[in-house]
Amino acid sequence: MVNFRGMVVMASIAALMAFGSVACNDDDRGGGGGGSTTTMSSASTTTTTTTSTSTTTTLGVTTTTTTTLGPTGFTCDVTFSVTSNETIGALQFSADYDGTAQPGDFTGSADMVDCTANAGLGGVIATFNDDEAAPHVLNVAVIALGGFTGPIDIATCEYIKNGTTEPVAGDFPLTLVDASDTSFGNITPTLAATLVCVPGGGTGPTTTTSTTTSTTTTSTTTTTTTGGPTGGAFDVTFDVVEALNYGALQFDVLYAGAPGGFTGAADMVDCTADAGLGGVIATFNDNEGANTLSAAVISLAGFAGPADVMTCTFDSTGATPVAGDFTITVIDASDSTLTTIAPLPTVTVANIVAQ
Repeated sequence: MVNFRGMVVMASIAALMAFGSVACNDDDRGGGGGGSTTTMSSASTTTTTTTSTSTTTTLGVTTTTTTTLGPTGFTCDVTFSVTSNETIGALQFSADYDGTAQPGDFTGSADMVDCTANAGLGGVIATFNDDEAAPHVLNVAVIALGGFTGPIDIATCEYIKNGTTEPVAGDFPLTLVDASDTSFGNITPTLAATLVCVPGGGTGPTTTTSTTTSTTTTSTTTTTTTGGPTGGAFDVTFDVVEALNYGALQFDVLYAGAPGGFTGAADMVDCTADAGLGGVIATFNDNEGANTLSAAVISLAGFAGPADVMTCTFDSTGATPVAGDFTITVIDASDSTLTTIAPLPTVTVANIVAQ
């Protein structure tokens, strides 16, 4: 399958809806674009010396034998559909696979999950986000400039099921989060999932046996720790600096060199679109394994730069973060007429304020 990530935010849209961690003007943490400033609070310095003597019994020389039994799971195409007869401009729903669908997972993770929008929908923006941690939820959002009419297939995603039990549609209960027609009116379409599965791709049940021998060691450890600033939470605001009209903006923030990480994970990261942008759809995704925060903002009417775009909470583990700790890469941008902005605009850290 072809991942549909490239269509996530690069067009103006026909309806306003939430997706994952979405912020639509519910907080104003600063206005206007500009340079970077950092406001710090006082922090204490501590010195701790610890001496300990311990006796440790270590299990070593372990021999493990693993036997895989039965079929090696199933590879399934899970197709999500609208079954009711109505015209839809925007649709958001979630698929729960925490119950009988386990053990298993959709191929890929976060916004790289292997899902494809149905070509029959026409020109659409589709976003997919797979939260692999419990309770295991796949989020889907589709926005159609001209609308589409059900019954119709929405998207297909690849699912790998382990074990000997083939998954069925009932293993993926669907929840309608939001939907509207092309005139912004709320609607409640009905949803369904269908599966086509073939054996293979996963793993079968296993039996494991092991034997161990043990060793005992005694050691004395003295540790002296001198602490610097005790960390804390900071509001980090990002802005776009060029004086242009923006309809859609997508960028990544690499924070591998920063002293900590953003509050929350995946689409639950604590980020908020700036209220000064007006009516916007904003999606945020924090890939903690890659130390990368992804952001996408779509404006129905467009917004003028320079402007603050969003503010996120950063949890410092020690030192106060500075603008240079964050490397920002603009992925794509367009104005309110769907015209790509070239060269790409610049997004910077506008200010950092201790909470």
